[in-house]
Amino acid sequence: MKKISCDAVVFDQGNTLVMNPFKAVLRKSREKLSRILKRNGVKMSAGRIEKEWTLSNSAIDFPFSGHFVQEEIFVQDFMKRAGINMDTIIMLAPLLLSEYRKHYLIEVRAQLKKRKIKKLLTGLKNNGKKLGIFSNDKSIGLNSVIDACGIREYFDYIEASEELGKEKPDPAVFKRIEEKMGVARRRIVYVGDDPVNDIIAAQNFGMMTILLRVDDSYREKWRKYDYGKCLPDAEVRNLLEVLSIIE
Repeated sequence: MKKISCDAVVFDQGNTLVMNPFKAVLRKSREKLSRILKRNGVKMSAGRIEKEWTLSNSAIDFPFSGHFVQEEIFVQDFMKRAGINMDTIIMLAPLLLSEYRKHYLIEVRAQLKKRKIKKLLTGLKNNGKKLGIFSNDKSIGLNSVIDACGIREYFDYIEASEELGKEKPDPAVFKRIEEKMGVARRRIVYVGDDPVNDIIAAQNFGMMTILLRVDDSYREKWRKYDYGKCLPDAEVRNLLEVLSIIE
């Protein structure tokens, strides 16, 4: 396996540090969501909720959108799809979102434990590497995961695109990373799953890259994995492999 010498490692969050939990969360929370609606006079099966919410999540995308932690706009849209009137939507959407987020936090904690993310971060820190995160996300989405999983202490820099007002692949993002990390770009490794937004964009700025190749189940209308022109410095299928590559 190829070795990479660097001073800093910066991670994407979505489908890198945290794999998209949306489908798992919805599957585990749908019965409770159905009961919440029923208590408020709306009959909708758990299966219908899962179907309509999934369609809304796939159809809607906008700058800094929080597809993992979800947003009220996604909930409102699936309720509209189901023919629920607007007065009821305004009243119930916050309740459904709150229930989803309870299950979301449980899911991401379990996921990070299973994927041994703390072992990865501890190993990199023990090897003297500065660590950072930059994610195309809302601040609440990124920081809720960081705090729920208890990994903030590992990082020298954490930022969501919403805070910067720019999203990857904008070069301004990678300039910001270089400035905040205090490390020359050629000594930074960016780790991500997106061939264009993460790998090619970071390479164009002069950083080294590691691609986490994910399976097709994580594709969305708003996330297409086109590997055609992607030539990372290294490629992994398990994030823990990064520890064996970085020296």
